[in-house]
Amino acid sequence: MRDNCPISSTKLCLLRNAVYQITCKNCNQYYIGSTTRFIHDCVKEHLNNDNSKRISNCQTKAHKSIEIKTIVLENDPAKLRLFEAFYIRNYKPAFNSREECSERADRLF
Repeated sequence: MRDNCPISSTKLCLLRNAVYQITCKNCNQYYIGSTTRFIHDCVKEHLNNDNSKRISNCQTKAHKSIEIKTIVLENDPAKLRLFEAFYIRNYKPAFNSREECSERADRLF
């Protein structure tokens, strides 16, 4: 487990090679992403990054709770990106930008 991990209670901190979902428990909106790095690093970036403003806005005093889950584990980075594109295209998560959704879908088709 890592210091200051926002998802330490999930035991997913040191998991890598995954398609993951970050859900705001207050508004039920979510983000789907993939990483070959530790999920801990990605979640921290999403919570502290202006490019992930929608997710970081949900991590305020009013919205203190996010949920992280893995959707797919895959060691092949190319397949991992394809899985990510598939899930973004099918579920159209509100926290993913339209450009990101289009870019990921282009990888599939």
